[in-house]
Amino acid sequence: MSSRPKRLQAAGRRSASEPVQGLSLVVPDEWPLYYPGEINPAFLDWFRNNYDKACSQLVETHQNYQWQSKHGKWMRLLYGTIDKDLDL
Repeated sequence: MSSRPKRLQAAGRRSASEPVQGLSLVVPDEWPLYYPGEINPAFLDWFRNNYDKACSQLVETHQNYQWQSKHGKWMRLLYGTIDKDLDL
């Protein structure tokens, strides 16, 4: 029996080094509540394409919190700007 601590397992994966088919299998459902300092450019499109849907699936209290304290940061991270600067 190994004396090494067990690794946390995400989405039923056997180990942290086992590849997955997509980020949605390893990123928590409530990921918009968190704010990374940066996103690897290889994953930027995934976050841009999934941001609105992920926010809409948060419970209402989390949606309010996310909108008030994290949304502007996510817009700057994903698009380099904030909503009011976007020409929609």
